[in-house]
Amino acid sequence: MKYRGRCLFILNHILLLFLIILIVTPSSKLVESSLPFIVACFLIELFYLLQLKRKSNPYISNLMVIIWLFFIVWEILVTKLNLLQPILFPAPENVFNVLATQYETFFINIVASTILLFLGYF
Repeated sequence: MKYRGRCLFILNHILLLFLIILIVTPSSKLVESSLPFIVACFLIELFYLLQLKRKSNPYISNLMVIIWLFFIVWEILVTKLNLLQPILFPAPENVFNVLATQYETFFINIVASTILLFLGYF
C-alpha cells in the first residue's frame, strides 16, 4: 500500500472508531436503539474492506472518509449539540432503527412512490 493509501486507511478506521464512541456515549436526546446504526456502520466498513481487497475502486478510501465525516457531523449536530429540529433531522440511530423495524412499510412506500414517478413521467 502506498503512503497516501495507508494514511487514508488509518483515517477511515479512526473516524469509524470516533463515530462508534459518539454513538455509545449518552446524549442529550432520547434515541431509539443504536444497534441498527452500529450494524449499518460495520456493514459499510465490510463493503469498504472488500472493495480495498479487490482494488476495484481507487477512490473508495476518499469516499469512505466523506461518509464517516457526514455521519459524525450528523450525530454531533443532532444528538450531542441538539442544534437541529428532530422532526426535520432525526437522529441517525432513529433513522436506521426505523429502517430495521419497519422495513416492510418502507419498501411498500418506495414501490408506490416509484410507480407514481413512473406514471407521472410517461
